[in-house]
Amino acid sequence: MSGKTGYPHPLVGAEWLSARLEDPGVKVVDARDAEDFRRGHVKGAVSLPLQRILEDEQPERVAALLGKLGVEDETLVVTYDDRGGTHASRLAWALERAGHFKVAVLEVEFRSWADRGLPVSLKKPLEETKMHSVRENIHIVATGEEIREKAGSPHMVLVDVRSRLDYLDGHLKGAKTMPWKMFAGRGKVLAGREEMERLIDEHFISRDKEIITYSSDGASAALVFYAFRLAGFQKVKLYPGSWKDLMSAGLQVERLKEAHYRDLLGDISLE
Repeated sequence: MSGKTGYPHPLVGAEWLSARLEDPGVKVVDARDAEDFRRGHVKGAVSLPLQRILEDEQPERVAALLGKLGVEDETLVVTYDDRGGTHASRLAWALERAGHFKVAVLEVEFRSWADRGLPVSLKKPLEETKMHSVRENIHIVATGEEIREKAGSPHMVLVDVRSRLDYLDGHLKGAKTMPWKMFAGRGKVLAGREEMERLIDEHFISRDKEIITYSSDGASAALVFYAFRLAGFQKVKLYPGSWKDLMSAGLQVERLKEAHYRDLLGDISLE
């Protein structure tokens, strides 16, 4: 919980947000497709599909998009989706990368929000353009070159959040397998902090390590990026590209020659 702003970071609860939908200092951003948004969304939310961000993630463009949505530097942005929190997390991370640090992910998917009878609307809200600064945040970005340079370092841990089957088929040398679905909670995109800490401790990852998460497309890795944040890790980075991008970067890959079906048992959640 942030003492200055009074909001839980990196997650906000449904009831917490429902009580603040009229707060001018809070902007809810829907990361789903525009058509899904038109069929119903959190009351007062604005639409910013993740795909629109991925077209061009230059901080100047992202800051301009935020300004057009009425987001100022000190606005708390809360993102949500219907993809287990992966798209909302990837969008939130992109905003942080562009220098918008007051960002959080809704702890439930939109369908859960609606099922609880919380405020939903079909109306597109009026958007008043605001000014938003550009403050690129390079400290949460991992590049292929950086991963190559730090390969084998005892101070860095690579976390592969793809399925266990994908991991067995090929992964970056030395990476730990932690499929993203392991981090889900009961009815929530992420489990609570205690469960998260327990899971990470079971994988023998200490809080002093630098964490770099990666996945097949960067979205599920963004969710795990926030999972480590939730567990209290201070040095966490995301490789935002795809597995194909990693391969084209010429990084060293290893495969398990004698994999067994029991090796797939890691694809479980904390429920």
